[in-house]
Amino acid sequence: MKSAKHLICNHFLFLHLYNVLVLININSLVTGLSHVRVLVPDAVRSGDSAELLCHFDLEGDALYSVKWYKGRREFYRYTPRENPPTKVFPIPGLEIKVRKSNSTHLVLDNIHPGLAGRYSCEVSADAPSFHTALMSGDMDVVVTPKHRPSLQGIKHRYKVGELLQVNCTSSGSRPAANLTWFFNGEQVQPKFVKLYKTVVSPIDGLETSSSTLEIPLKKNHFSSQGRFKVRCIASLHSLYWQTTEKSAEEEKPKNMAVLTGREMADQDYRGFQEIHSREENPYFVKAAPSIPNIEASNATTASNFSLLILCVWTVLYFQVLI
Repeated sequence: MKSAKHLICNHFLFLHLYNVLVLININSLVTGLSHVRVLVPDAVRSGDSAELLCHFDLEGDALYSVKWYKGRREFYRYTPRENPPTKVFPIPGLEIKVRKSNSTHLVLDNIHPGLAGRYSCEVSADAPSFHTALMSGDMDVVVTPKHRPSLQGIKHRYKVGELLQVNCTSSGSRPAANLTWFFNGEQVQPKFVKLYKTVVSPIDGLETSSSTLEIPLKKNHFSSQGRFKVRCIASLHSLYWQTTEKSAEEEKPKNMAVLTGREMADQDYRGFQEIHSREENPYFVKAAPSIPNIEASNATTASNFSLLILCVWTVLYFQVLI
């Protein structure tokens, strides 16, 4: 009875040890090539160079080859046992700096939008494992705008309660630039921003992004100096960041009392000048009404003299007759 129990225990112990040995052998088989990592830049400016990295750990195995693919097409191979170790398979528009490239580094020159896409690195270990691993990464090629974003539609002065409508446009890029609004130094909530559809140029394929800021102006939007600031930021990944800022001031209602007082002061001043002029030049003012009086007096004197002559001649005439 006891021998049967011992046999059963030994049987299970043997199975357990067998499983452990199998796992150890499996682990020994999978060791070798591991920790394969690909570092592909998220975005590269058009015209710049790009460095792609492929890191791996062979864990004692020898390296057989490293291959790079764009999509499914191989364009670069590094085989340390061959002389020369590098081999290039041309792709139109893809330039490789061979002298700066090796098993872990790949340098591409004169990047253009046609090179955007997925890049993969395939690492193969040599005998006895011959393990192979492939990792990928996506790269975007960016055409940045040549100018800052433009702000249109902002006035010099605004009244409280008036609707602020300002347009921001960034053109000549690929992809379209991201536009972000700031009002008085704080980022604007999306509900105050109206986005427009991206416009693609039929000539060069470059894109234009545009949006409008719409805010009903309140008294607290104006600073103690009676001003507010609007800023638009255009950005593309970490390659492009430009901003344009403008300010405006509050248009206050006209003070009628002050204006009336000024008008009255102007009228009083003009009246004072006229009166003062008359006091300094009394004859200039009195000469005008005195002229018709002198003429009337002269006319009366002439009339009386004529009547006197007529009377004298009449008296003399009758004396002669008598």
